Amino acid sequence: MAVSPVGGYQGSSYNGKMLSVGDKPDGNANRKRGGAANTVDSTSSESGGTSGSISRTARAVNDQKIQQEIQQLKHREQQVRTHEQAHQSVGGRYAGAPTYQYTKGPDGKSYITGGEVSIDVSKAKTPEDTVKKMEQVRAAALAPSDPSPQDQSVAQKASQIEVQADQEIAQQKFSDSGIKSAYSANTETTAQSLISIYA
Repeated sequence: MAVSPVGGYQGSSYNGKMLSVGDKPDGNANRKRGGAANTVDSTSSESGGTSGSISRTARAVNDQKIQQEIQQLKHREQQVRTHEQAHQSVGGRYAGAPTYQYTKGPDGKSYITGGEVSIDVSKAKTPEDTVKKMEQVRAAALAPSDPSPQDQSVAQKASQIEVQADQEIAQQKFSDSGIKSAYSANTETTAQSLISIYA
């Protein structure tokens, strides 16, 4: 861009005069001046070439940075998908479908950068069923290769509920009376927790 005013001046003014006086006897002088003008034009072109190569280099560096950022976003998306699908796959009927958070990349496309899976940690109808359920919930929470602090918290909660259910089973085994277990009073309590990963 810096050399375009020079080129414009040479083309419209200086070269125009050369063409208008080309039939005069001092044509050789005009040709010499024309040669000089051509030299100036050539220099301007070379200068423009240098500027252009600098611009191309800057664009190449910028393009490389953009590509690196896109690759990082793609890698992050794959990590999040794998993480949340592990929760869902192991959680089975106790796990919800993954929900995702998106970030727009420099290419205008949206990439997944965070997500979560809801999982049911409410008690089952019987202590025995609760033990089985909490084993699966804990396994689902710890299913990814890189469980988050939230994942570990859900796994700990499932373990606590499982311990309570084990205690209830033990009480039932040693109970000689036909009194209804206090466990059944708590089965209506529902709770959900989120297994999440964040950017």
